[in-house]
Formats: sequence, C-alpha cells, structure tokens
Amino acid sequence: MSGRPVACRTWQDTVVDVVIGTAPPARARAFRRHRTCCSACRSEYASALSLATVLGNGGDAAPNPGGSPSEGVPMKGRRGPLLTLLAMAGLAGALLGVNTSGEPAPPPAPAAAPTVAPAPTDAPPTTPAVRSEVAYAGRTAGNEATIAIAMKDGSAVAYLCDGKKIEAWLEGTVEGSTLSLQGSDGATVSGELSDGAVFGEAAAKGKKWPYSAALATPPAGAYRGRVSVEGVQKRIGWNVLPDGTVTGIVSDANGVAPAPPLDPTARIASLDGVPVDVELVTGRTE
Repeated sequence: MSGRPVACRTWQDTVVDVVIGTAPPARARAFRRHRTCCSACRSEYASALSLATVLGNGGDAAPNPGGSPSEGVPMKGRRGPLLTLLAMAGLAGALLGVNTSGEPAPPPAPAAAPTVAPAPTDAPPTTPAVRSEVAYAGRTAGNEATIAIAMKDGSAVAYLCDGKKIEAWLEGTVEGSTLSLQGSDGATVSGELSDGAVFGEAAAKGKKWPYSAALATPPAGAYRGRVSVEGVQKRIGWNVLPDGTVTGIVSDANGVAPAPPLDPTARIASLDGVPVDVELVTGRTE
C-alpha cells in the first residue's frame, strides 16, 4: 500500500519538536544527521514544516534559513494542533493509497426486470353435475301421510302412504323442474323441483294434501316387498324418511293393513314369520 511516508518510530515526536524549535540541541543535531539518510523522516519533516508555516503567525513565518539548532517556526502553544494536522494528513494519505491501489469495485448488478403477471381470465362457467338417480322423502302439510319419490333418467316413481289404510303407487315423468305422476283410482302427484326439494300436491282416495319432500339418501326412500303367506300373495310398501320414521301398508286381495317393521339398512322384514324380499325403489318400474 502506497501513501505519505511516515517517520521512523524513534523520531516521530522529535520531528515536531525540531520544526517548532523545542527539541534539545543535541536531539535536533542527531535528527538532522538521521534525516540525511532516511527518506521517510525527510518527508515527515517537510510536511510538518509546511503546516507549521501556515499555523505560525498567520502563515507569515518561515523556517530559519541559517539552519540554527532551533530551526523553529514561531509555534508557541501550537504543538497539539500541529500533531493533529500531521495525523490527519497521514490518515488521508493512507486512505488515498487504499483507493488507488485496491481492485475496482464491481459494477452493480443490473436490476431484474419486473415480472408481469398474466391477466386473469374468466374461467368458463361450470355446469352442475346432473344426477341420473335421486330420491326425495317428506310429509303432507298436516302430517296426514308420508311420500317418497324416486327419479331416474326423466322417469319417476312415488309411494304415498298414511300407514293405516291409504296408499298409492304412482308413475310419471320429470320434465325440467316439473313432476307429474299418476296412479290407480285417480291418484296423482304433481310438484316442482326447487333448491334440493320438491313442493307440490298429492291426491288419493278422494283426498288432497300439499306436501314437501327433501333430498334423501339411503336408507331414506321408498321400499317395496313381496311375500306369499299361506298361498296368498301380498305386496308391501314402506316410506323411510331422513329422520328415520318408517310408515307402510301391506295389501292383498282381501284389503290393506299396517306393514310389518322394516330394517331399511339391512333391508330385512318378515310377515307372519315369513321373510320378505325387500328392494329400494328407483325411478323406473320393472
């Protein structure tokens, strides 16, 4: 590292004393002999002498041309400021040497170009999944009867039952949201699909009731079974509501009666000790 030469450690303090005339004569003579062979001390002496000339008497003083032992510039009381200026000059020289001899700083990295996010595009509208087979189960408005409706591929089957003596099996179609079913003896069921439910009117045995039926999943729904007891063919219908309520009627050539209990999960029932074949009703009749 290059910079302003610094006087030998032995003579650093002596340089200032010689310049301002406070060095003992013997020490001053020894320094003069030393600086003839030391370039660093000669440079330090020249710098101190220049600064002392500026500080001494407003800059009018000059070194003793005769080379007297004092060699002094009038600097009474200014040894401290001179030392400070010399130290600052040395530091500036050292920093200059670092800046001029060091490797050049690498150029700043170019700023990355901002990434532009692609403009959002409107997602194509999704079409609701069409359920090919679905069921609804509910009650008439006055809880007179239960109703279960099964739909599949535009066809529908419904079972209307009060659990005592009124029942009707009905078949029909579903067009859009409109339901229209017919059964024997003038039984009808009409309705409109809306928000996962069916609302409409049911009629059987000369009576009409408004009803509502909610979307149902097994074991809720309509069930039917057939069984032969002592040679008599019997048909059984059950409605299972989402809350677990089960109502049903068994019918034969002699009339109707309440249906036997049904386990809808296992699809097990029996009549007079005879097992009944039970099936879940879908939207198509066989």
